[in-house]
Amino acid sequence: MVRIILFLTCSLFSIVTYAQPRPFKNLAGKWGLKNAAGLIIMHPRYDSITYFKEGYAAVMLNNQWGFINQYGVETVRPAYFSVQPFSEGLAVVFNGRMGYINTAGTVVIPLRYNVAFSFSNGKARVFDANGWNYIDKTGKYITGNAAPQRTDVAQTTAAPTGKFKLLYALERRGSQVSVHPAVTAIRSNGILEQIVASANELFRLPYDIPVAFRKIGAKNAFYSPSQKRIDFGLELVEDLYNTLSRNYSGQELIDATTDAVVFILFHEMGHALIHAFDIPLSGDGEEAADNFAIYLFTNSSNNRLDLIALEGAQAFLHFSEREKVISATALADEHLLSKQRAYRILCKVYGKDPQRYGYLVTKNILPIDERRQAGCVQEYNNMVRSWTRLLSPWTKKKQ
Repeated sequence: MVRIILFLTCSLFSIVTYAQPRPFKNLAGKWGLKNAAGLIIMHPRYDSITYFKEGYAAVMLNNQWGFINQYGVETVRPAYFSVQPFSEGLAVVFNGRMGYINTAGTVVIPLRYNVAFSFSNGKARVFDANGWNYIDKTGKYITGNAAPQRTDVAQTTAAPTGKFKLLYALERRGSQVSVHPAVTAIRSNGILEQIVASANELFRLPYDIPVAFRKIGAKNAFYSPSQKRIDFGLELVEDLYNTLSRNYSGQELIDATTDAVVFILFHEMGHALIHAFDIPLSGDGEEAADNFAIYLFTNSSNNRLDLIALEGAQAFLHFSEREKVISATALADEHLLSKQRAYRILCKVYGKDPQRYGYLVTKNILPIDERRQAGCVQEYNNMVRSWTRLLSPWTKKKQ
């Protein structure tokens, strides 16, 4: 009896120890694995490690993704732009197109899809030149299971030609007509035009979406689904300028204000694209729009774009100084409190590159512990994977 108890105890210890490895990070910013007893089973070597599913976890090295098993053995060499967890023995991988690999890393369904979802009950939903369909584990279409297609937006035979169009309010002073001074300031560095032009090169919009900088009677910016238009209040631009003037002056003030404006603008563009493309959301639309803006500015090798997200966070931190007394109405609002939004942005920026942006944590700009640091990395990677997949059908192909 004692031997049986000892055997069961050892077996249980073995299961707990090896079935639930936990990522940990060393001082150099590399990630390894520890078992449930705290013993190292894989010394730190990767830039990021996600959660385990079906015995495998995705790992990132030099911005490429692969997989390890629960013992820390690399089973799929990091070679993909992004990956999804294994499901029914297959994982979605992305390198410009999506396809499927098995646990040994063998490509079993070629990378030929614009969008591909994980397998469930022996089938997976995919989007390619033939529209939405379901495939089996050999890559063959399953007849009679085609997903419903929209005919009004992205899957019409005619190529969408819509664009975001910047519009600026004019002011009349006597016989003189001029652009509002706040707009003149943020236009001086040309970033607004460049950013909007880049968005037009990236997305296939089903219709034109005006972006109007004008007086709206409030310090606000919003997308109107009924009018299919973004209104950006000049009152908000002025407020950003005045608020950031506490920390900046001259051209730095103009640049900081423009960066904050651009981040908020892309938040509203997120709302516009979610509506235009009929993107299904399972959670909060405001968080989704924030994540869209963060995704566009951080999912790039251009670190200058990261600064736009950081300036957006800085603006929200300044706004939080006004929230000394938090009402029940503010807590029930669809938007998070300003400081929460700021920390969420900073968390994603940190998660993109913990080494480059480690100062956010060490200087307590982003007050998070080691557990939350790992969460930021995972959340950033999940965000990139999700938005890349959701936007793929409406992203213009490079010639």
